Amino acid sequence: MIIILISFICGIFAIIFCFKTVRQVKKEKLTKSTCFNAVAAFFLAVSSVISLINITLPSPEIYPLNEKTATYVGFTEVTISNNNLLFQIYYSLDGSDPKNGNIYEEPIIVDESTTVAAKNKFLFWWSDVVDRAYIIEKLPTRPTYALQEINNGVLGDNITFNSIIYNETFDSELYARGRLKNETNFVGARFDTGGYGVNNVWHGSEVFVYDGETYVVRLYVHNNSPKGTDATAENVKVRFYVPYASGTEVAVNGWLTATNATPDIYLDDVVFKSLDGTAFHLEYVTGSAMLQNGGFASGEGIKLTDSVVNQGNPTGENEDTWTMIGYDALDGKIPGGYNYVNYVFIKVKVVYDR
Repeated sequence: MIIILISFICGIFAIIFCFKTVRQVKKEKLTKSTCFNAVAAFFLAVSSVISLINITLPSPEIYPLNEKTATYVGFTEVTISNNNLLFQIYYSLDGSDPKNGNIYEEPIIVDESTTVAAKNKFLFWWSDVVDRAYIIEKLPTRPTYALQEINNGVLGDNITFNSIIYNETFDSELYARGRLKNETNFVGARFDTGGYGVNNVWHGSEVFVYDGETYVVRLYVHNNSPKGTDATAENVKVRFYVPYASGTEVAVNGWLTATNATPDIYLDDVVFKSLDGTAFHLEYVTGSAMLQNGGFASGEGIKLTDSVVNQGNPTGENEDTWTMIGYDALDGKIPGGYNYVNYVFIKVKVVYDR
């Protein structure tokens, strides 16, 4: 950018000097010194114009950019940055020349395998193209079970998470207060009342929000095996994804993984909706991440690091948001059964874009 401005200014001064020299020639005031200066100014103007024509802008940066080709499960959010307000970013989502693409305004959700390409533009100058290929793997499907089936041993020695759905015919006598009746809907949200417990009303699919208010997002973690410590899940980790982008509907995602579970990764979301159609965005409340269970995190629970949320993670890379949890320690071990259920919470603030 500095080179462009210097070349432009030099060219303007050189052209002005050339015009002044021409006027002196017409008035017959030409000297050897004036001729020399005129020639020098002419060549300076020409070189400035050539340098302007050949200027190449710095390319933008595409995040995540940890690899030329990256693989994600479900989706990823892509941001493009150029660190210069005078440049305009153009991008494409099929690897084609971004000159024919869209102007970048906000983070892009990529949920299909594709190549994101981008260029910077300033006036009539363009940068070189930069691109990143994203491979999006679909989440594995999993069967669901009635609680009676679980108690009757349908899982055998297998471990699975959050796969019980209440069956009115078989399970009416088996459900205790506070248990989820549809565990596949394991991410929920509610207005922040300042407390936790079974008396709070959770919204598992969508929640209508008010400007400036804070909401609690919960991720429910239940190893469905009834075998207790004989079916302990290993390396259990969780993470949350809170979009930076604005909208009238914004989905917060919760992820769960365990190395010896089938499947080994789980995803659910809860959708925040504007009451009056005004676009808004969500801001993670720093220091709000916590874990609760009946073991070492009983009562008020224990704090988790902010890096469990993408907005609280300093690297901005999805893989760095995975956070180990556990029943007796943050060691990734969760035995099977309702006695060992874990709850992970974060808080987000709703900000209307007025």
